Amino acid sequence: MSGTESADEGSPSVTVEEAGVRVEKTLALELFDTPAVVFTVVSDREDDAYVSVTDPLPEGIDPNDVGLHPEYDSEGWRRRDGDLQFERRLTPGEQVETVYGLRGVSVDRPSALLAEPTVDEVVAADEGTDTTADEGDTDRDTNDGIGLDLDRDASDADAPDDGDRTGADDETNDDRATTLDLESAASAGGATGSESETAHGASVAAGTGLDDAEGVAAALVAEFERGHVDEETHRALEEHLQPSLPQSVEARLDTIQARLSDLDAYTDALERVLDRTGDDDDVIDRVDSLHARLSDVEDETSVLREDVDGVDARLEPLADLDDDLATLQENLETVREDLATVRAELSEGTAEEVERLRSDLDDLQAWRETLMSTLAGDMDTETDTDTETEAESDANAETETDTDTNTGTGTE
Repeated sequence: MSGTESADEGSPSVTVEEAGVRVEKTLALELFDTPAVVFTVVSDREDDAYVSVTDPLPEGIDPNDVGLHPEYDSEGWRRRDGDLQFERRLTPGEQVETVYGLRGVSVDRPSALLAEPTVDEVVAADEGTDTTADEGDTDRDTNDGIGLDLDRDASDADAPDDGDRTGADDETNDDRATTLDLESAASAGGATGSESETAHGASVAAGTGLDDAEGVAAALVAEFERGHVDEETHRALEEHLQPSLPQSVEARLDTIQARLSDLDAYTDALERVLDRTGDDDDVIDRVDSLHARLSDVEDETSVLREDVDGVDARLEPLADLDDDLATLQENLETVREDLATVRAELSEGTAEEVERLRSDLDDLQAWRETLMSTLAGDMDTETDTDTETEAESDANAETETDTDTNTGTGTE
């Protein structure tokens, strides 16, 4: 047997080859939720062959910590002390991929899972059909505590060799059951009471015509009939005489039990959901109600969409109004600027004009006062003059009167 190792980053692997069968073991750290080991078994032979591969487990890893993937030929595996064994019938050129992973345990160095597997034997199918297959399955059946944990449906038949191995198991178990068939032995050994008495005395007559096995079986039946077998011995005999199930059947029973557990959990969850939401009729009524409400919403949405389209159509002319408003806004800003300028100019001009008017008013007031003073002085002077004039006039008048008087007198 030859072996090679590969240490490519992300996919370390090791390969062994024996008698035209190549086994590649690859460590898959990211393919599944737990560390997993992938086996690729390829037959380069020209005939059908049975292959048996043993894979050692790292120290500290119990075989029961290994889980098998139901979609990768899980029924070909069995657990043993410290290792796992994979058996498969391969056709010429066939390639099989199988996987196992670790459940609930961790490995300090995942590379420890890459120990080199061993190809125990490769036997041609024609040579091993009657011997090797039966012997291997007998070991499989007598290996207690295998208990594969599969998540596979009992009706799954992906592995083509399951029927061959199961048939061999059934034949082996049938042989065991018929070898120690108590009923047939009872019919053969229960015909005479003397033989039963002899058996009870722990001796078997040589002339009974039975061979040793039949005599022992007849003696056992007689003891059971007489009730001379204690319960402990009865249980021990029952354990030995009860035929064991083929490993494939045990695996499928484990699968059924696991699925029943899942179904119980699902049923409980479904019951809780139904308690909250009601039965199927209630759900159907709610769904119908939701459909009706959805139809109403769709109708309202259609009407709303039409209204929105109408509003859009009426809003289109307002686009030009927006442009006009923008222009008006610009003009208004210009007017505001001009008004501010005028206000500034008016403010400055008005102040100056007020000051000028106030100055003129002051000058006018001063001129008025001066004028009043002047007029007052002139009026006083004129009054004096008038008085003097009047006095002079009066004097002149008197003088004239006197003159006239004097003149008249003289004339006369």
